[in-house]
Amino acid sequence: MLFRSAPLRFSDRPQLAGGDQAQAAAGQGEDAAKLDDKEKARLRQQAIDWLRADLTGEYRSRSNFHGLDIVRSGGSTYTDEYTGSKSEWLMLLNGYVDLGTWYNLTPFVGAGIGASYNTIHDFKDTCSIVSVCTGGSVATGKDNSKWNFAWALHAGVAYKVTNAFAVELAYRYVNLGDASSGDLVAYNGTNQRFNPMEFRGITSHDFKLGLRSEEHTSELQSPYVI
Repeated sequence: MLFRSAPLRFSDRPQLAGGDQAQAAAGQGEDAAKLDDKEKARLRQQAIDWLRADLTGEYRSRSNFHGLDIVRSGGSTYTDEYTGSKSEWLMLLNGYVDLGTWYNLTPFVGAGIGASYNTIHDFKDTCSIVSVCTGGSVATGKDNSKWNFAWALHAGVAYKVTNAFAVELAYRYVNLGDASSGDLVAYNGTNQRFNPMEFRGITSHDFKLGLRSEEHTSELQSPYVI
């Protein structure tokens, strides 16, 4: 007569008594919670590394402008010429998003909002036909300034030289709002109505090369070798 014993099976883990099982389950729950907290902290730090902000202030020095109208009216043709200069104080609060880093190069995009204090200097309007231009052939406006809402869009790339230092090449489109000259007064002192010259939608395309310090200490990547 043959007897065949049932195969013995061993659990991967030792069998625990009821109280020990509850304690082990609690320990596993604590370990999982710690892992979750570490992962959340890692994701938060990663998001912080991707997001940047700065507050900028700048004086945009005076730049000259010239304008020319060719007018045909009543069988006559004449020119109306404009000259002057402009300057701005610009303040922006900017936010940026880094798009990843490859071989120490980090492209980014951003946007900013703020205010611009725009000034028109030494404005002069010269008309070539005295009989057409009421009060005389030359009119001037005093310097005039006004505050405007300003906004900007950014794009660029930064090269990480060290863990805490980068060189940045960036493009910025900025809308500076409007400006106006002082009230125009003819050369002979006549001024029949309030008529400053208006300048609407002043914009600028700026290219910037700068240095940037960084507080986080992510590792430098090895340069790509061809």
